[in-house]
Amino acid sequence: MKRAENNTFDALINAEKLLQGILDVVNTHPDEASREFGSASINIMLNDYDAALEHMKNVIAMKPNVSFYYRRLAEILVLQDEWKEALPHLERVMELESQDTAAANLLLATYQKTENREKAKKLEEYLDAHKNFLKALNQD
Repeated sequence: MKRAENNTFDALINAEKLLQGILDVVNTHPDEASREFGSASINIMLNDYDAALEHMKNVIAMKPNVSFYYRRLAEILVLQDEWKEALPHLERVMELESQDTAAANLLLATYQKTENREKAKKLEEYLDAHKNFLKALNQD
């Protein structure tokens, strides 16, 4: 029992350190977009997804060409089971950064969830080709 208590305590300490790090960025970083992103991260940790969405929308309005921000927005929507709403944000990620395999995999799941079979099949083929390409590179 003591071991479980220690693990729980360690997890709380780590979460507190992470939260403090995010708060430091929010409070000290001169870039407004970074502060908004930090606030969104805090809201995600607190399961306040509506507030996190608003912060991410603000970030994207300030920096519309950063693919990661669109992916994070889409991830928040998926956490709320809003797959259809996540779709255009994930497609935007792929426009900005076609090599983002994490976004591509989430986009594939989104296509499947929204029953967009044709696009899912094409993306699956792309991901398979990408995987085979990387495998071939590692063989040399």
